Amino acid sequence: MTKRSLRLVLATALCLFIPLWAATAAAADIKGALQYVPNDAFAVVGVDGDKLRTSPLYKKAIQIALKEPGAKKDLERLRKATGIDVLKHIRSVVVAFDPNVVNDDDQFLAVIEVPANEAKVLAFMKKEGAKYEAKMGPAGKYYLLGRKKDGAMAFRGKYIILGAKPVFDKAMRKTGPSFKLKTQLNKVSGRTAFVAADVPYKLRQKLAREDKNLGEVQSFAAGADLTMGLKLDAYAKLASAAAASKLSQMANMGLKEARKAPEVKQLGLASLLNGISVSAQGPNLNGKVQISSADLNKLIDTVTKLIGI
Repeated sequence: MTKRSLRLVLATALCLFIPLWAATAAAADIKGALQYVPNDAFAVVGVDGDKLRTSPLYKKAIQIALKEPGAKKDLERLRKATGIDVLKHIRSVVVAFDPNVVNDDDQFLAVIEVPANEAKVLAFMKKEGAKYEAKMGPAGKYYLLGRKKDGAMAFRGKYIILGAKPVFDKAMRKTGPSFKLKTQLNKVSGRTAFVAADVPYKLRQKLAREDKNLGEVQSFAAGADLTMGLKLDAYAKLASAAAASKLSQMANMGLKEARKAPEVKQLGLASLLNGISVSAQGPNLNGKVQISSADLNKLIDTVTKLIGI
Protein backbone atom coordinates (compact mmCIF):
# COMPACT_ATOMS: atom_id res chain seq x y z
CA MET A 1 0.00 0.00 0.00
CA THR A 2 1.46 3.37 -0.94
CA LYS A 3 2.00 6.11 1.61
CA ARG A 4 -0.54 8.20 -0.28
CA SER A 5 -3.15 5.45 -0.04
CA LEU A 6 -2.74 4.94 3.69
CA ARG A 7 -2.77 8.67 4.32
CA LEU A 8 -6.00 8.89 2.37
CA VAL A 9 -7.45 6.17 4.60
CA LEU A 10 -6.50 8.09 7.73
CA ALA A 11 -7.72 11.39 6.30
CA THR A 12 -11.02 9.73 5.40
CA ALA A 13 -11.39 8.26 8.87
CA LEU A 14 -10.70 11.60 10.51
CA CYS A 15 -13.05 13.45 8.19
CA LEU A 16 -15.76 10.94 9.04
CA PHE A 17 -15.65 12.19 12.63
CA ILE A 18 -17.71 15.20 11.62
CA PRO A 19 -20.67 13.65 9.78
CA LEU A 20 -21.30 11.06 12.47
CA TRP A 21 -24.11 13.25 13.81
CA ALA A 22 -26.60 11.46 11.57
CA ALA A 23 -26.00 7.99 12.99
CA THR A 24 -28.93 5.75 13.81
CA ALA A 25 -30.50 5.38 17.22
CA ALA A 26 -28.55 2.47 18.76
CA ALA A 27 -25.48 3.52 20.72
CA ALA A 28 -22.11 3.55 18.99
CA ASP A 29 -19.85 0.74 20.22
CA ILE A 30 -16.54 2.43 21.04
CA LYS A 31 -15.71 -0.29 23.57
CA GLY A 32 -15.97 -2.96 20.88
CA ALA A 33 -13.71 -0.97 18.56
CA LEU A 34 -11.06 -0.59 21.25
CA GLN A 35 -10.65 -4.39 21.34
CA TYR A 36 -8.79 -4.04 18.04
CA VAL A 37 -6.27 -1.54 19.41
CA PRO A 38 -2.90 -3.38 19.60
CA ASN A 39 -1.39 -3.56 23.08
CA ASP A 40 1.72 -1.73 21.90
CA ALA A 41 -0.21 1.19 20.37
CA PHE A 42 0.88 4.42 22.04
CA ALA A 43 -2.04 6.66 21.06
CA VAL A 44 -5.74 6.42 20.25
CA VAL A 45 -8.12 8.98 18.79
CA GLY A 46 -11.86 8.35 18.69
CA VAL A 47 -15.28 9.86 18.16
CA ASP A 48 -18.74 8.69 19.23
CA GLY A 49 -21.19 9.65 16.51
CA ASP A 50 -24.36 9.36 18.55
CA LYS A 51 -23.13 12.05 20.91
CA LEU A 52 -21.68 14.26 18.21
CA ARG A 53 -24.96 14.55 16.32
CA THR A 54 -26.44 17.02 18.85
CA SER A 55 -23.48 19.39 18.57
CA PRO A 56 -23.98 22.86 17.04
CA LEU A 57 -20.67 22.28 15.24
CA TYR A 58 -21.91 19.62 12.86
CA LYS A 59 -23.82 21.82 10.41
CA LYS A 60 -20.86 24.10 9.78
CA ALA A 61 -18.48 21.16 9.65
CA ILE A 62 -20.58 19.41 7.02
CA GLN A 63 -20.91 22.61 5.02
CA ILE A 64 -17.13 22.96 4.99
CA ALA A 65 -16.56 19.30 4.07
CA LEU A 66 -19.07 19.34 1.23
CA LYS A 67 -17.47 22.43 -0.31
CA GLU A 68 -14.43 20.39 -1.22
CA PRO A 69 -14.34 19.88 -5.01
CA GLY A 70 -16.16 16.68 -5.95
CA ALA A 71 -17.09 15.81 -2.34
CA LYS A 72 -20.84 15.52 -2.92
CA LYS A 73 -20.33 13.58 -6.13
CA ASP A 74 -17.89 11.16 -4.51
CA LEU A 75 -20.19 10.52 -1.55
CA GLU A 76 -23.14 9.88 -3.81
CA ARG A 77 -21.10 7.50 -5.98
CA LEU A 78 -20.08 5.59 -2.86
CA ARG A 79 -23.68 5.44 -1.63
CA LYS A 80 -25.04 4.12 -4.91
CA ALA A 81 -22.34 1.47 -5.23
CA THR A 82 -22.14 0.21 -1.65
CA GLY A 83 -25.28 1.40 0.13
CA ILE A 84 -23.13 3.31 2.62
CA ASP A 85 -24.33 6.87 3.19
CA VAL A 86 -21.39 8.46 4.96
CA LEU A 87 -23.61 11.19 6.41
CA LYS A 88 -25.90 8.64 8.04
CA HIS A 89 -24.26 5.28 8.49
CA ILE A 90 -20.84 5.88 10.05
CA ARG A 91 -21.33 5.16 13.76
CA SER A 92 -17.89 5.68 15.23
CA VAL A 93 -14.23 5.87 14.27
CA VAL A 94 -11.22 4.81 16.33
CA VAL A 95 -7.67 5.34 15.08
CA ALA A 96 -4.68 3.72 16.83
CA PHE A 97 -1.05 4.67 16.29
CA ASP A 98 1.87 2.26 16.41
CA PRO A 99 5.19 3.30 18.04
CA ASN A 100 6.86 2.90 14.63
CA VAL A 101 4.81 5.83 13.32
CA VAL A 102 7.72 7.93 14.59
CA ASN A 103 9.78 6.61 11.66
CA ASP A 104 6.99 5.63 9.25
CA ASP A 105 3.81 7.69 9.34
CA ASP A 106 1.82 4.89 7.67
CA GLN A 107 1.91 2.76 10.83
CA PHE A 108 -1.63 3.24 12.10
CA LEU A 109 -4.94 1.41 12.20
CA ALA A 110 -8.50 2.66 11.65
CA VAL A 111 -11.56 0.88 13.04
CA ILE A 112 -14.72 2.19 11.41
CA GLU A 113 -18.10 1.17 12.78
CA VAL A 114 -20.46 1.04 9.81
CA PRO A 115 -23.05 -1.40 8.42
CA ALA A 116 -21.35 -2.55 5.22
CA ASN A 117 -21.95 -5.12 2.51
CA GLU A 118 -18.53 -6.69 1.99
CA ALA A 119 -19.14 -7.75 -1.61
CA LYS A 120 -20.41 -4.31 -2.62
CA VAL A 121 -17.50 -2.54 -0.95
CA LEU A 122 -14.98 -4.80 -2.69
CA ALA A 123 -16.72 -4.33 -6.04
CA PHE A 124 -16.58 -0.56 -5.58
CA MET A 125 -12.88 -0.72 -4.69
CA LYS A 126 -12.16 -2.79 -7.78
CA LYS A 127 -14.10 -0.40 -9.99
CA GLU A 128 -12.11 2.51 -8.53
CA GLY A 129 -8.86 0.75 -9.39
CA ALA A 130 -7.87 -0.36 -5.90
CA LYS A 131 -5.66 -3.44 -5.66
CA TYR A 132 -6.51 -6.12 -3.13
CA GLU A 133 -5.97 -9.84 -2.60
CA ALA A 134 -8.08 -12.12 -0.40
CA LYS A 135 -6.21 -14.07 2.28
CA MET A 136 -7.10 -16.35 5.16
CA GLY A 137 -5.40 -15.83 8.52
CA PRO A 138 -5.79 -17.23 12.05
CA ALA A 139 -8.54 -14.68 12.74
CA GLY A 140 -10.37 -15.29 9.47
CA LYS A 141 -10.59 -13.73 6.03
CA TYR A 142 -8.85 -10.45 5.26
CA TYR A 143 -7.52 -8.53 2.25
CA LEU A 144 -4.04 -7.35 1.41
CA LEU A 145 -4.18 -3.83 -0.03
CA GLY A 146 -2.11 -1.95 -2.57
CA ARG A 147 0.46 -2.94 -5.13
CA LYS A 148 3.04 -3.59 -2.42
CA LYS A 149 0.47 -5.47 -0.32
CA ASP A 150 1.67 -3.61 2.77
CA GLY A 151 -1.82 -2.62 3.87
CA ALA A 152 -4.66 -4.86 5.04
CA MET A 153 -8.41 -4.71 5.62
CA ALA A 154 -11.00 -6.97 7.24
CA PHE A 155 -14.75 -6.95 7.77
CA ARG A 156 -15.60 -7.99 11.32
CA GLY A 157 -19.28 -7.69 12.15
CA LYS A 158 -20.13 -4.00 12.41
CA TYR A 159 -16.51 -2.91 11.90
CA ILE A 160 -14.22 -2.35 8.95
CA ILE A 161 -10.61 -2.57 10.14
CA LEU A 162 -7.79 -1.34 7.94
CA GLY A 163 -4.25 -0.07 8.19
CA ALA A 164 -0.60 -0.97 7.74
CA LYS A 165 -0.13 -4.75 7.60
CA PRO A 166 2.10 -5.05 10.72
CA VAL A 167 -0.37 -3.05 12.81
CA PHE A 168 -3.33 -4.89 11.30
CA ASP A 169 -1.84 -8.28 12.22
CA LYS A 170 -1.56 -7.20 15.85
CA ALA A 171 -5.11 -5.83 15.80
CA MET A 172 -6.48 -9.21 14.76
CA ARG A 173 -5.29 -10.66 18.07
CA LYS A 174 -7.83 -8.40 19.85
CA THR A 175 -5.60 -7.74 22.84
CA GLY A 176 -6.91 -4.25 23.42
CA PRO A 177 -4.77 -1.31 24.56
CA SER A 178 -1.98 -1.64 27.12
CA PHE A 179 -2.63 -0.99 30.80
CA LYS A 180 -0.86 2.39 30.57
CA LEU A 181 -2.86 3.52 27.55
CA LYS A 182 -6.08 2.15 29.02
CA THR A 183 -5.41 4.23 32.14
CA GLN A 184 -5.36 7.35 29.97
CA LEU A 185 -8.45 6.25 28.06
CA ASN A 186 -10.38 5.73 31.28
CA LYS A 187 -9.93 9.42 32.08
CA VAL A 188 -11.92 10.41 28.99
CA SER A 189 -14.28 7.48 28.48
CA GLY A 190 -17.82 8.33 27.47
CA ARG A 191 -16.84 11.60 25.79
CA THR A 192 -17.99 12.72 22.37
CA ALA A 193 -14.41 12.89 21.11
CA PHE A 194 -11.22 11.81 22.80
CA VAL A 195 -7.49 11.35 22.44
CA ALA A 196 -5.17 9.45 24.76
CA ALA A 197 -1.47 8.66 24.57
CA ASP A 198 1.38 7.11 26.48
CA VAL A 199 4.21 8.88 24.67
CA PRO A 200 7.15 6.59 23.78
CA TYR A 201 10.68 7.72 24.61
CA LYS A 202 11.76 8.05 20.96
CA LEU A 203 8.84 10.33 20.22
CA ARG A 204 9.62 12.43 23.31
CA GLN A 205 13.18 12.79 22.03
CA LYS A 206 11.89 13.92 18.65
CA LEU A 207 9.49 16.41 20.21
CA ALA A 208 12.23 17.74 22.48
CA ARG A 209 14.31 18.67 19.44
CA GLU A 210 11.44 20.87 18.28
CA ASP A 211 10.39 22.16 21.71
CA LYS A 212 12.02 21.13 24.98
CA ASN A 213 8.75 21.56 26.86
CA LEU A 214 6.90 19.14 24.57
CA GLY A 215 9.61 16.57 25.14
CA GLU A 216 8.67 16.59 28.84
CA VAL A 217 5.19 15.14 28.20
CA GLN A 218 5.06 11.46 29.16
CA SER A 219 1.33 10.83 28.77
CA PHE A 220 -1.83 12.79 28.07
CA ALA A 221 -5.55 12.46 27.56
CA ALA A 222 -8.25 14.87 26.45
CA GLY A 223 -11.98 14.41 26.09
CA ALA A 224 -14.62 16.77 24.73
CA ASP A 225 -18.38 16.83 25.23
CA LEU A 226 -20.20 18.73 22.51
CA THR A 227 -23.82 18.08 23.36
CA MET A 228 -24.29 21.35 25.30
CA GLY A 229 -21.76 23.83 24.05
CA LEU A 230 -18.19 22.65 24.58
CA LYS A 231 -16.69 21.06 27.68
CA LEU A 232 -13.16 19.79 27.36
CA ASP A 233 -10.94 18.24 30.03
CA ALA A 234 -7.28 17.58 29.37
CA TYR A 235 -4.69 15.80 31.51
CA ALA A 236 -0.95 15.46 31.00
CA LYS A 237 1.82 13.91 33.06
CA LEU A 238 5.19 15.55 32.65
CA ALA A 239 8.70 14.41 33.51
CA SER A 240 8.84 16.69 36.56
CA ALA A 241 6.82 19.06 38.71
CA ALA A 242 9.03 21.90 37.49
CA ALA A 243 8.14 21.18 33.86
CA ALA A 244 4.41 21.07 34.66
CA SER A 245 4.63 24.35 36.60
CA LYS A 246 6.52 26.04 33.77
CA LEU A 247 4.00 24.97 31.13
CA SER A 248 1.11 26.05 33.36
CA GLN A 249 2.67 29.48 33.85
CA MET A 250 3.30 29.86 30.12
CA ALA A 251 -0.29 28.87 29.28
CA ASN A 252 -1.82 31.22 31.83
CA MET A 253 0.40 34.07 30.73
CA GLY A 254 -0.68 33.48 27.15
CA LEU A 255 -4.35 33.49 28.17
CA LYS A 256 -3.89 36.70 30.12
CA GLU A 257 -2.29 38.44 27.16
CA ALA A 258 -4.92 37.10 24.78
CA ARG A 259 -7.75 38.49 26.91
CA LYS A 260 -6.18 41.95 26.64
CA ALA A 261 -5.57 41.77 22.88
CA PRO A 262 -7.55 44.48 21.01
CA GLU A 263 -8.48 42.14 18.17
CA VAL A 264 -9.90 39.60 20.62
CA LYS A 265 -11.99 42.27 22.31
CA GLN A 266 -13.09 43.64 18.96
CA LEU A 267 -14.37 40.23 17.91
CA GLY A 268 -16.15 39.82 21.24
CA LEU A 269 -14.19 36.69 22.12
CA ALA A 270 -12.57 37.83 25.35
CA SER A 271 -15.34 36.32 27.49
CA LEU A 272 -14.77 32.91 25.88
CA LEU A 273 -11.22 32.84 27.20
CA ASN A 274 -12.57 33.09 30.74
CA GLY A 275 -13.85 29.55 30.29
CA ILE A 276 -10.32 28.22 29.82
CA SER A 277 -8.12 27.27 32.78
CA VAL A 278 -4.76 25.54 33.17
CA SER A 279 -3.24 24.36 36.44
CA ALA A 280 -0.36 22.20 37.67
CA GLN A 281 -0.26 19.78 40.57
CA GLY A 282 3.07 18.09 40.98
CA PRO A 283 4.08 16.63 37.59
CA ASN A 284 0.45 16.72 36.40
CA LEU A 285 -0.91 19.43 34.13
CA ASN A 286 -4.68 19.89 33.92
CA GLY A 287 -6.68 21.96 31.47
CA LYS A 288 -10.36 22.77 31.23
CA VAL A 289 -12.48 24.49 28.61
CA GLN A 290 -16.11 25.39 29.26
CA ILE A 291 -18.06 27.25 26.55
CA SER A 292 -21.84 27.63 26.57
CA SER A 293 -23.96 26.77 23.54
CA ALA A 294 -24.64 30.46 22.90
CA ASP A 295 -20.95 31.38 23.08
CA LEU A 296 -19.98 28.39 20.94
CA ASN A 297 -22.44 29.44 18.25
CA LYS A 298 -21.01 32.95 18.42
CA LEU A 299 -17.50 31.57 18.04
CA ILE A 300 -18.52 29.43 15.05
CA ASP A 301 -20.15 32.42 13.35
CA THR A 302 -17.12 34.61 13.98
CA VAL A 303 -14.62 32.07 12.69
CA THR A 304 -16.65 31.18 9.58
CA LYS A 305 -16.99 34.86 8.69
CA LEU A 306 -13.27 35.41 9.15
CA ILE A 307 -12.33 32.57 6.83
CA GLY A 308 -15.13 33.30 4.38
CA ILE A 309 -17.16 30.12 4.68
